[in-house]
Amino acid sequence: MRATPGRGDFEPIEYFFDETSGNPGGADSGWTTHPVYTDTSLEPGTSYTYTVKMRNALGQEGNASLPFSVTTPAADFVQVQIPNGGFDTIYKPGQTTITGTISGYTKGVGPATTLSGGGKFNFSDNTSGILADVPGWIGYDRDGWIRYGGTGPWGTQNWNLQGFLAAGGMKDGGNAFSCNGAGWACREGGLIVSAAPIGKIQGNATYVLVGYGAGAVTPIVFKLLADGVEVTPTSATDPQLTGGWQKFSRTYAPADLAKHVGKQITIVCGLGRDAKGTQGSIDNLSLRYFIVP
Repeated sequence: MRATPGRGDFEPIEYFFDETSGNPGGADSGWTTHPVYTDTSLEPGTSYTYTVKMRNALGQEGNASLPFSVTTPAADFVQVQIPNGGFDTIYKPGQTTITGTISGYTKGVGPATTLSGGGKFNFSDNTSGILADVPGWIGYDRDGWIRYGGTGPWGTQNWNLQGFLAAGGMKDGGNAFSCNGAGWACREGGLIVSAAPIGKIQGNATYVLVGYGAGAVTPIVFKLLADGVEVTPTSATDPQLTGGWQKFSRTYAPADLAKHVGKQITIVCGLGRDAKGTQGSIDNLSLRYFIVP
């Protein structure tokens, strides 16, 4: 975007490009002395609308311009598989074909996961039990979890016990990963990470990480790691939870990923440390990228 340069007695003149559609990836420029602004984190095939206004060195602002809309070109996304990104896969211990459902709620995730509150796992071979494998995820940041209290409802002996799975996900009959906050005596929250790398960061690619949250807690966490190091997103959408499911997104532009190309990707999600509120859930994680021509 390029604004007609402003003139006045009190310079420098500043410009504010305002993205008003609210669609994922769109970002405002903030006040800048440059009349040119490039929004680098847009998603393909998406409509965005902008206005621009100016102010002088005294802080006096002019009116916003008429809105200008544009739709970015479509692009073919490559979907990166996040194992058990919907938290619906449960296996009978040691099996990969005999699946299970939850009656009650789990104590964390990972292999040999147990249940709390007298629940049980019901398996597809018509058996049941109190142990099951919840694949795809393990506990994250054991030391941080314990430092913030690390009690949860079931002790500190295993950091995989952060959070729990229970029925009530976004899909009918599906599960969600849930965590308690300080309102329910769990200030440490609960974080989990991909049990194994899910791919390598590609060059000249924009990545978009999406997840859904519900409940009444903060902070909800969705992170992309490169060789175990958090990558700062170019832009992010973090709605305030008011009960129902809401979409969270993280967009990573090629310039911000340049130093991470070729590194292994893992995902962290859950409820962050110093958690506030009562209980929240996350579900339906997805990661995709497209190559920038």
